Amino acid sequence: MRKFRRQNYGFLKRIKDNWRKPTGSQSKLRKEKGGSGTKVKIGYGKKIRKNVITVSSMSDLVKDENAIYYIASSMGGRKSSLLIKKAEEMGIILKNKKRKEKKISKIEHKIKKKKEMKEEKKKQEEKKKVEEKKKEEAKKAKEKAEKEQEKISMKNQEEIQKITEKNIEKAKKSESNPAERKDVPKEEPKEAVKK
Repeated sequence: MRKFRRQNYGFLKRIKDNWRKPTGSQSKLRKEKGGSGTKVKIGYGKKIRKNVITVSSMSDLVKDENAIYYIASSMGGRKSSLLIKKAEEMGIILKNKKRKEKKISKIEHKIKKKKEMKEEKKKQEEKKKVEEKKKEEAKKAKEKAEKEQEKISMKNQEEIQKITEKNIEKAKKSESNPAERKDVPKEEPKEAVKK
């Protein structure tokens, strides 16, 4: 309970601190100027003392009529939001609920942004993977085409070699038998020619 003291009780030894109503015309206590002390009024009754409980976990939420509940400052956003919901269900009033709700709304907004960013990153990574797969498929297709062309060119070279070998063999045969050669003109017999 608040103690009301007499005006200027500390200046003189003979003045005790028990309350007397100030009656002076220039009395600061009578005029209730700031810092001069408290004046006796209706409303300074006895206060009912209540237990102050700081809630730091779900087990601390036990209903008590003579208790004031505060959410602990060390509580994070998610747990405090769960605590607020449970307190509403139980009918418990939390004194610092509004302040925590503001923080919770900010935290939830940040969490939503992070989730959106993660989803965008995942989509971009998937696009990159698809593009890489397409590039790999295109490379494989190119390599296959090159291999097929090499095979075809090898076959063509083998055929050309066979043809050249055959021509060489024919040329050798024709050198040994000039009658079989086509490029050399055949000599006509002299008997047939008469003038």
